[in-house]
Amino acid sequence: MKITFQNPPVTGSNDPFLDFQPNNPNHYPKGPGIYIYGLRLNISINNGFSKVFAPIAVGETTDLKKRLLNEHYNSLITNGNNKKELFSWDIANNVSSLIDIYTDMQNYKQSNVCHNATLNSLIWYNHPDFFNIRLRLCKPTDSNYISGSGQLKSIKMNGDLDLIDSNNKGYSKAHELKHQILKTKELFVNNFYFIFFNDNSIEDNMANISCKNIEDRHSLEKTIKVNFNKIGIYTTADSRRGSIMPMRIDLTNLENTLINLGKHSYGMPYVSPLIL
Repeated sequence: MKITFQNPPVTGSNDPFLDFQPNNPNHYPKGPGIYIYGLRLNISINNGFSKVFAPIAVGETTDLKKRLLNEHYNSLITNGNNKKELFSWDIANNVSSLIDIYTDMQNYKQSNVCHNATLNSLIWYNHPDFFNIRLRLCKPTDSNYISGSGQLKSIKMNGDLDLIDSNNKGYSKAHELKHQILKTKELFVNNFYFIFFNDNSIEDNMANISCKNIEDRHSLEKTIKVNFNKIGIYTTADSRRGSIMPMRIDLTNLENTLINLGKHSYGMPYVSPLIL
C-alpha cells in the first residue's frame, strides 16, 4: 500500500506551500483523513535562509477542515486558548535549534510534570507544578494556574504569570516565559501549515484500508508517526491506539520543503523521490 501526502487545496496555486493562508476556510480539505500540522519557518541553511515545513503533530479525524481550522489553528494563535503542550518554536532559526526542540519532543512524557519541567524548549504545560518547578517558585506564592484552564489563563493581562509576586525569585523568569509563549503563539497566525491524505491518496490498497474507518485511521496515524521518528521528526500527539501497517509513504510533494534533519544533510532538500 502507498499513501501520498498532499499540500493544502489552494485553488489556482503553483506553490501552495507559499500561497496557503491559514485563516482562509477555502484552503482546507473536507471529509475524513490523516494530517500533520506544523509551522512554516525561516531557517538558516548554508549561510542563507530557507522556508521549511516543521511538523508538530500527527492526527486523524472525520472532518479535516473542522479539526485543522477550528480545533487546531484557532486555538494555537494569539487569542486561542489551547490546552496542549507548547514548545518554543519562536527561537527555531537554524537546524541545530530545531534538533534541540525535536529532541525535547522525543523526551516529552504526558502526565509527568517533573520530567517535562526540565525540558528547555517546553514553555507551557497544562499543570501548575510545571510553572512552580520551571520558575522555581516559593510558597506561598505558587502558580495560580488551574489544570484545564488553557494557555490564555497564563498569558492574558493580569493572568497567572503576571500575578506572581514581585518578591518571588521566579518573578522575572515568569515575565520572560510569558513573552516567549506570546511570541510562539503569534508565529502560528501566519505560519501554520499542514499536509494531509484521504482515501483518494491511497494506492495499491489490497486490504481496503479507509479513512472512513476509525480503526484504520488510528493505525494509519500510528504508522505515520513511527516513520517520521525514523527521520528525526518527533511529534507529541498520542499514538497508542492502532497497529503498525506495512506501507510506503510518498512525500514527493514535500521533498523541497520538509525540514531535513539528517546528520550529513543538515537542512538541505531530500534526495528525490522522498518515500519512507
